[in-house]
Amino acid sequence: SRYSPDGRILPPDDSLNLKTKEWGTRWQRDHDLIPQIIDQLHLLFTQAKQELQQLDPITASQVDTHSKHLANNRAKSTDGFSTPEVKQLPPPAQEDLANLLNLFERSLAFPLPLLLNLVALLGKPPPSQEDRPITITSPIYSLWSKIRRHLVQDWANSTAGWWDDAVKGSSSLQAGLLRRLGEETAYLLDLSHIGLYWDMEKFYDNISLLHLLQQANNLSYPKLPLALSFQLHVAPRILAAQGGVSQPVIVYNSIIAGCTYSSEFTRITLHHILSCHNRQFPTAPTRQFFDDLSQAFTGLEHSIQQEAILSASTLVSKLRAIRLVISKKSQVVATHLSTAQNISQKLKHKVTLKAATTVRDLGLEATAGARRSTTIQTKRIDKAHGRTKRLQILGKFSKKASKLFATNLVPVATYGASAQGFSPAQTNKLRKIAGAAALIPGAAHDLTATIHITFGPAKDPAISIPIQQLKDWLA
Repeated sequence: SRYSPDGRILPPDDSLNLKTKEWGTRWQRDHDLIPQIIDQLHLLFTQAKQELQQLDPITASQVDTHSKHLANNRAKSTDGFSTPEVKQLPPPAQEDLANLLNLFERSLAFPLPLLLNLVALLGKPPPSQEDRPITITSPIYSLWSKIRRHLVQDWANSTAGWWDDAVKGSSSLQAGLLRRLGEETAYLLDLSHIGLYWDMEKFYDNISLLHLLQQANNLSYPKLPLALSFQLHVAPRILAAQGGVSQPVIVYNSIIAGCTYSSEFTRITLHHILSCHNRQFPTAPTRQFFDDLSQAFTGLEHSIQQEAILSASTLVSKLRAIRLVISKKSQVVATHLSTAQNISQKLKHKVTLKAATTVRDLGLEATAGARRSTTIQTKRIDKAHGRTKRLQILGKFSKKASKLFATNLVPVATYGASAQGFSPAQTNKLRKIAGAAALIPGAAHDLTATIHITFGPAKDPAISIPIQQLKDWLA
């Protein structure tokens, strides 16, 4: 925050010092676990050396192939390298870089400049005064992680839990569609439904590194990628905010969001807990989408209410045992609001769980199947309408700006339409947005002709939205 505890506006230096202290306190929670973490690292490095002997060395051809997939818009990291520099290396330099990466693997260590993380603190939208940490990693590290990614991908494909909705080939929309289908089916069968939606407070920052190492070993996670990538997550971090940078902050817990392997680390962190919990409560499994956890209970109201209370209490205890923090934003919805309120009341001694009629889950609105809410969908259309005005300003400089209708405005406005539906009034509003985005004077007089001439019939919302809904459900 730019404000002191007593509400005074702080100068940039004082503000940055305050942020450094705040994040340092959060990232140094597990200082008491350092001896156990070191013991785990000794075991890990021994296993990584053995695994390395079975791997082929990195080649210049791999450097050339994988460097092409590095994002061009990455900011420059603390090691001074930029992505374009890595992507434009001539063949002899690619050979040298491959030799360097092999040296890093044989040494089981990256040079310190590659490990020093620059963490940009971006303010969240008002009214929140919190920051969102975005880690800028070295493009050299990112290249190595992409080259060795196949080792982790093979592990993920064989180890992913059946409760995990973020597996390869899936999407948040598909997972959300299936959840909404289950809710509405229960309602049509005259059954009660209860949905618990758990929000983790600063999930990445609260992950226990000791728990991560122990579970990674239990799940046979590839040792070489873990030994090298783990160094990036525990390396000192420099905070960047308001035009200044902090002194390095030492880290004893948390993982960074800018690493290729971070998503697997979230799975490892929760795998054992969810595996045990779903065996204990098989009729109402807990689903996972990275750090989003949800529980669905369907049946006779009294029996599922008791099961929901017991399951929720047990899950909270297990999550807290590994030092994760349950956010006060967690919510419960039910076919009858009184049921949700009763569950919230019964669990108040254990956890804060807000009773609600509508919950945002994977970008869709969950209502326990009793009705369909259009609040978020309406906001998305309004957001697209606001972007249209900016598009028209761009159109004064380039007619190519109209292409943003299909690539930007439509995805923003229609996400979730397959689950929530898209009314004729909403379709007409989106068609008017299309007419404005066409950048043709008088387009409103004949929307159909304008849309079909500018974007083609297939891009007409009256045609494209029903087709996309069918594709989403048949995917």
